[in-house]
Amino acid sequence: MGSNDTANTKKDMTRADAAKLVKRTIPVLDDNKQPKFHEKTGEPITRDVAIKEEEVMSFAEYPDRVVVVTTSGEKLVAPK
Repeated sequence: MGSNDTANTKKDMTRADAAKLVKRTIPVLDDNKQPKFHEKTGEPITRDVAIKEEEVMSFAEYPDRVVVVTTSGEKLVAPK
């Protein structure tokens, strides 16, 4: 009755893995460094950018999502 370790191997998530999953939403800026807005809706235009591993202060892995807290205090959530 030996345990089969290869059947239950699950890679632990690293800070680098967590950083790859989450994105930071930032506004798109015009030439005057002001946020751009959609002409019809008036909503700000945004884009998602990746974060660096060095920005990850801590993270938590859940079955359905990953939550990252950055060194600047942002809480970012991404589905798995």
